[in-house]
Amino acid sequence: MQVRLNIIGVGYKASIVHYKTGLNSIPDSLRTYLQLNVGNSHPHFIPIPKLLNVSVIETAGATAGSAILITEKLSADNKANNKANGVNANAKSAKLTALLTNFAAMVSRIPKKDVYKGKGLRYDNSPIKLKVVNKK
Repeated sequence: MQVRLNIIGVGYKASIVHYKTGLNSIPDSLRTYLQLNVGNSHPHFIPIPKLLNVSVIETAGATAGSAILITEKLSADNKANNKANGVNANAKSAKLTALLTNFAAMVSRIPKKDVYKGKGLRYDNSPIKLKVVNKK
């Protein structure tokens, strides 16, 4: 399963960053974060769960901009090992799907949606309802 969030807005950017956590003597202490610059004076850093792949892609065409693509990290080897060990693959897949959808919902809630200009993070193929501005 995969979820795609479109980034709509001038100056709205996303990137994947790696930071060291903990003591320097601990090997593999790099933590991966999704950095969102979404109109605030400071960037938002969201830790990426180890079971998910998150990538930022550039889109072209009529809807030029960028998008965040969130996918599961469960590979075919893991599925084969789970079957061999008798682990219920459906239960594990359901938990992974719940993690993916919760992470996508958390990311999409960070920038407040602008109902007048249409800015924000939106799910792919979601309708955009814009309010009409009453001018005096």
